[in-house]
Amino acid sequence: MFNFIKMTDTEFMNENGNLKYFNFVHFDGPHMTKDVITESVWFANRSVKGTRFVFDDYPKYDMELIHKVLEKYGFSIIESGRNKICLERTQ
Repeated sequence: MFNFIKMTDTEFMNENGNLKYFNFVHFDGPHMTKDVITESVWFANRSVKGTRFVFDDYPKYDMELIHKVLEKYGFSIIESGRNKICLERTQ
């Protein structure tokens, strides 16, 4: 099932902290590394094996650092392009 929810990132995280897990997350919002890490960790804590994260405009922030953080949750890069990168939770 696909749900499109229009609200800020912070509003979403504050209102949906009790959600169990996500299978796919497209990150297309803040372009500051600290904000992307905050969101990534929030969703990683609600992910399962096979979950995919797609980051838009990833060259604008420190994707290497974000990837290192997400490795601790079992995420690996599976594909990258000029503006988008996809990670999958393999563990």
